[in-house]
Amino acid sequence: MWRPFFQQYHLIIIQDGDPSKVIKVPEGFNYELYNSNDINRILGPKASCISFKDSACKCFSYMVSKKKYIYTIDDDCFVSITFGFRKLGILIGAVLDVGFDF
Repeated sequence: MWRPFFQQYHLIIIQDGDPSKVIKVPEGFNYELYNSNDINRILGPKASCISFKDSACKCFSYMVSKKKYIYTIDDDCFVSITFGFRKLGILIGAVLDVGFDF
């Protein structure tokens, strides 16, 4: 369901939790994957500014992205009922709320 939407974008995936677990991203996606070990290596002593105790770890994607627009989602996103009670994903709803034209 989400594949056609996400395949057109470059994804920056921030893995929270155990960095030794392997995240398997399906083929066909343009992505970068970072975990806490990567963030510690890249930021060094300043890595403590990225918290892995809450959803703040996704902020790292803002630091490494080279794109003009950044949309963030979290693994516990849920379906929202908006726009005349049609079910839309939170991300799609946010894009429509901001008024981007795709």
